[in-house]
Amino acid sequence: MVAASDAMDARLKAGELLRSYWACPGDQLEVLEEEEEQIRDFYVDVQAAEPNDVASLVGMTLLAFAKLRAHIVHRYSPPLDWCEDAMWRRVWHPDKTRRPTELKGTDKASSALAEDAVEAARIALEQQPNNNLAAFALARSLEWLGDRSAAVTAYGEALAVDPYDEAARSRLTILKGESIADAPVRPAPGDRLSTWYPHGFYVVELTEPVNNSGDVSGVLALLNDPDSARSLADGYLQDRLGEVGEDEGFAERLEEVTLTVWTNLQGARLLAMDLREALCPTPDGGQIIDWSQVAMADPLIEPLPTGCPVRWRGELLFFGATEILW
Repeated sequence: MVAASDAMDARLKAGELLRSYWACPGDQLEVLEEEEEQIRDFYVDVQAAEPNDVASLVGMTLLAFAKLRAHIVHRYSPPLDWCEDAMWRRVWHPDKTRRPTELKGTDKASSALAEDAVEAARIALEQQPNNNLAAFALARSLEWLGDRSAAVTAYGEALAVDPYDEAARSRLTILKGESIADAPVRPAPGDRLSTWYPHGFYVVELTEPVNNSGDVSGVLALLNDPDSARSLADGYLQDRLGEVGEDEGFAERLEEVTLTVWTNLQGARLLAMDLREALCPTPDGGQIIDWSQVAMADPLIEPLPTGCPVRWRGELLFFGATEILW
């Protein structure tokens, strides 16, 4: 029998492997098979300890979806430059790529994988109907199979949970036969619409521009513990800005960075706190975050299970900190 603590560890390890699997969709399929087997083994351990554990069901959905995605990239796509590939990894937004939006009728292998993803997503949604990651995976897989009517319903369910999901909104618009130009504008974070994620979690966004390229790099973290969120932000601030004094352009540098903590609660409005507004000087001339000025739900209601991925504002996030380059 697997202990609960071991189950959490297995879920965390499976999530880390999923992150790696998702980041390399262009690899040879046989290279990914070993990782797939390890991920499945970890989730089997979780299910043995916690039958019908939703996080592992969502993870299995993402694994099936990622396997379909890797197969399609391998089968249909020419080599991509790193910019386009990065966009594909982050959003998987087919109408912005050269990939087909439906499978060819003769492509039995891809169709079988899409059917596997549909089945996995439906199992997860039986346990957690408002899981927008599973709903989006279901919608996209149904669309690949050519079942547009069912895909429209599933995209609508994903959008009902997260109205900020631009990819779901655009796919829904296209499948309804409407023009993207006439689609409702994606709401801005400042619109403060309510979201209906099934769990409470924090997203820590710590980024800065890369020279004059227009790209940004940094860290995007999905966490379920406020102390971890605070520690990550404090460390990033010191690592990136700790040695920049007032005479060396600290204010100008601060204007360029993003230091934001998002709190996400079911049925609540999106809460984003700009940590730059909570900075205070230290006696030695540095800057630290005064966390007493930062509004964060603590503790979270129905916190996200450790290791569980989420789809947040149209982005696929893996548990923990992920280095990004956009």
